[in-house]
Amino acid sequence: MDAFGDPVFTLGPGECVSPTIEEGRYTLIFTHDGAGGPATFVLEPVSGETEVSANYSQEDLDRLKNTKKCPNCDLSGADLSKVDLTGANLTGANLELTTWLDGRKCVPGSIGMCVRGRPN
Repeated sequence: MDAFGDPVFTLGPGECVSPTIEEGRYTLIFTHDGAGGPATFVLEPVSGETEVSANYSQEDLDRLKNTKKCPNCDLSGADLSKVDLTGANLTGANLELTTWLDGRKCVPGSIGMCVRGRPN
């Protein structure tokens, strides 16, 4: 959606496109009705810098810190670099773009375990 809340483009089941959109701020809304198989999408910037905002649940992060149990939590974009994860249960947790213990980001698709990208 653009700054006015209008859709920039939409896709239906089975459609695949590579749209180019103008520079600006956009909100990505991804919905899946559960019909058919899983849905996959790839968002790749062509040039310039992109800003990814943290989408993690503060409640989930607090639960992880307090109990070390956070199955199926949304920790996407959280900074875990100073969190003691010894013995933590992160089964099914969304760790996409989370900053890990070594300071590297977990890559997209990191669910239940952090797959780290290259060092900064």
